Amino acid sequence: MTSTSPRRNRRNRATRLAAALGSGALLAGAALVGAPAALAQDAPQDTPQGTGISPDGQESINELGSCIAATKSADILLILDQSASLKGFDGKPPTDPDNIRVDATRDLVKQLGTHAEDLGANINVKLAGFGEGYHNATGDYGDWVSVGAHSGDLDKAIDGFGGRNTDMYTNYEDALAGASREFAGAPTTDGRASDCQAVLFFSDGKVTHPDKTNEQAVADVCRPDSPLVSLRNSGVRFFTVGLIPEDEVDSPRELLTEMAEGPCGGGDPNGAYFDAGTDPAGLLAAFRGFIPTANSVDATPSMSEPQRFTLDNSIDSVRLSAQPTTSIDGQVTPVLTAPGGERVELTADTTEVGGADVTVETTDVVNGMVDAELTLPEGGDWAGEWTFGYDAPTAPDDWYKVKVTLVPGLAVKVDELSEGAATGLKSDGQLHASLVDASGEPRRLDGEAELTAEFVNGAGETVDLGTQSAKDGTPVAFDLAPVQEAASGEINLRAVITTRAAGDAPGTRLSPLSITYPVTITPVNMPTLGTPGALDIDAEETTVEIPVSGPGRVWVDPTTMASGDEGVVLPDGVGSVEVSSEYSGADNALELGADEQGTLPVTVTSPDLADGRVAVTPQVHLVSDDGASETDVALPLKGNMSAPVNTGVFIGALIGVLLAAILIPLAVLYLMKLYTGRIPSSPGIHAVRIPVKVENGRLLRTDKGGNFQVSYEEITGAGRTVASGRDVNLAGVPVHVKLGANPLAAPYAVVDAPAPSISDEGRQAGTAARLPLAVHNHWVMLGTPGDPTTGEVVLAVDEFSTEGRVNDLTAAIAANGPELRERLAATPVETPGQGGKPRRKGDPAAAPVNPADPATAPADQSWPGSGFGPATGGPTPFGGPAGNTGSSGAPGTSGGTWGSDPGNGSGPSPFGGPGTPGGPRPFGS
Repeated sequence: MTSTSPRRNRRNRATRLAAALGSGALLAGAALVGAPAALAQDAPQDTPQGTGISPDGQESINELGSCIAATKSADILLILDQSASLKGFDGKPPTDPDNIRVDATRDLVKQLGTHAEDLGANINVKLAGFGEGYHNATGDYGDWVSVGAHSGDLDKAIDGFGGRNTDMYTNYEDALAGASREFAGAPTTDGRASDCQAVLFFSDGKVTHPDKTNEQAVADVCRPDSPLVSLRNSGVRFFTVGLIPEDEVDSPRELLTEMAEGPCGGGDPNGAYFDAGTDPAGLLAAFRGFIPTANSVDATPSMSEPQRFTLDNSIDSVRLSAQPTTSIDGQVTPVLTAPGGERVELTADTTEVGGADVTVETTDVVNGMVDAELTLPEGGDWAGEWTFGYDAPTAPDDWYKVKVTLVPGLAVKVDELSEGAATGLKSDGQLHASLVDASGEPRRLDGEAELTAEFVNGAGETVDLGTQSAKDGTPVAFDLAPVQEAASGEINLRAVITTRAAGDAPGTRLSPLSITYPVTITPVNMPTLGTPGALDIDAEETTVEIPVSGPGRVWVDPTTMASGDEGVVLPDGVGSVEVSSEYSGADNALELGADEQGTLPVTVTSPDLADGRVAVTPQVHLVSDDGASETDVALPLKGNMSAPVNTGVFIGALIGVLLAAILIPLAVLYLMKLYTGRIPSSPGIHAVRIPVKVENGRLLRTDKGGNFQVSYEEITGAGRTVASGRDVNLAGVPVHVKLGANPLAAPYAVVDAPAPSISDEGRQAGTAARLPLAVHNHWVMLGTPGDPTTGEVVLAVDEFSTEGRVNDLTAAIAANGPELRERLAATPVETPGQGGKPRRKGDPAAAPVNPADPATAPADQSWPGSGFGPATGGPTPFGGPAGNTGSSGAPGTSGGTWGSDPGNGSGPSPFGGPGTPGGPRPFGS
């Protein structure tokens, strides 16, 4: 069942059937006032651009929900963009400055947990990120977590996405390849992974790749052998979410839609695209759209339009959720109105209205977002038309997403297929179906409940099994006799519920409640095939067992299945596999008598192994007990392939590492330390150097006067500098890396100044300020020899810092500066060299700042004779002035690093040793 057209035919038939039954109709709101009581309310006609879901997309969501309802399990992989555009990059504004994607992800995981509890299902969720590559380390992103009982276990991993916004590329291809490998680690039950697996993929920008043009990178996403096609054809549903800036050139909206709902290289589209628009607030509504919709009113009205729904007294619980699709300033108050006109604002934790007990949960993430649980007390009466809407006088033309779910957890139960029952059926049998609540008890309804059953075979052909009323809560029977030929496929059951009308208020027709079971149906005189085991390949030969019951004979002809064949999915590097069985023909078929049980082993042989999804569809040959009729049934097998570690290579590498660690441990450690002990060159730095003094416990600026304060404009107007690896010039103050002689000690950076100094964290190496290698967003207090009250503050801010971050840093300086200056006053006055050691005669030193002296003013930002010139470079991303970058040269060589005058021919050792003519000695000897 992996060809494109059969699935589309099946979906089109299902859509037409739903339309004929009115199953897609939802509530329209104000337009329904005065509608005849005999008619159900119709679906709203107008929805805002960017908030609706296509009919095919909604059908995919329903199919996922049907699968979860039937199997009581699901594996959901959430992949989030981590590119720098989220926080602003290359002069463009940030797409998600407040990290609402983090709140939306946390909310989605919570909602999935609630959905799991409603259905009694085991829904597992895994987090991953992508940008320059695919990121899924369990230490940062967590492992697979069953969110029904443990959704909080992912909170730390979700919070981490707030800082994951620095990747310089948006590499879709690597993300898809990573996703194709991820499900191999999903939890299993009785050795079998869930049949309901899906990916939700979020991005805010176009595809970029470090080694390909953008056009080629886009084309590779949808190539015929792409990981996306493998995911689709192996049964993994793929959903996408886009947060696309209005001015985005080559917007990825079309590609994200194609990945979820279009051909995109081949395979059946099986997902939906959720458009969050351009406002990050839309992410919450978009992410929630992924939750399967069933037995609910689901609409997107305008803020001035109320949403109406009719309840009857057989409905005893209602869940309401609503959120504006954009950020709205001013009053946005959710309001619920009962049938008698009683009105209550949904702002308190608990309240009562119209005979209902109401529990309310709100959030500050999106103004007006609300979740409410309505419960009818025993013997209560809430029958009639209810209204939900917003009091939002400043935003009448904005929109909100609302979902009203009646009797959460209501489901269709099929006696013959529920609770792990066999999926091999006979055409002379029946299916008995009923409506049950979350506890599995039969549910009677006052309104209407039309239950429709159909069988869809592997070719996409639909066999109608009839429609019956299920409102009484008793099982109804569907004959399988209309299925006349042996086939594998799906049994689909769909309940369309309409609440009972109340006076002039029409009943509310709810979204369909559906369930899907994979089955094989055969004539009474032929063998039946049960559900096969999972196809998880990690060796050259893998055998899957298929339950079989008689009467008749069954076998599998040996065949070669190649990548690209119908129903075949193989990882890159695996061209074909052999499919065989010990029962391989008429002469050695598995033969069973009436009601006799057996097992048909199917062996998949693959000389080559690789990591990725795998699916094959062998033809199982069936012969009737009298030999008069025979047929082939396509039986899909799917799972994962993984390449095991080569034991010999692994052991050899392990021995080599151990020997190297034993024979040359110090060399290895020193080399690693030498390699990693660098000041990051990205992002760039804006550094300022400000003279200060302490007076009456306050830190004052002596250049401008007044309390210490540095404006955002002053920072961004400063020149931009970058580290050269082991050195950086911060507003004329040299900072060098010190590795130290101890191979186990972490490297750090020290200030090279003539007077004592101390870092913002109060750390010193001797009398010099000690900083982390990432000096960005740190500051240093420099003392003035002979004067315990004056000094200088050197502040280094990374070029991507926001105004709020700058304000936080300057506030910290004003608060902590006096104490640090006092500590410096108690520091012995000696002339420190590199790492706090006494400076040798003739070594260069930092000159103190005299604002009145142009030779030492901060604007020059240079150390006389130090080998560092003006700390300016190209234009800054803040729009600061551009500077000229001089000729390059390492400190202590004949050329200044930033185009300065030549140095003195010596430089400090990164390990704390004295400088040597011609450059540093790496170990300070």
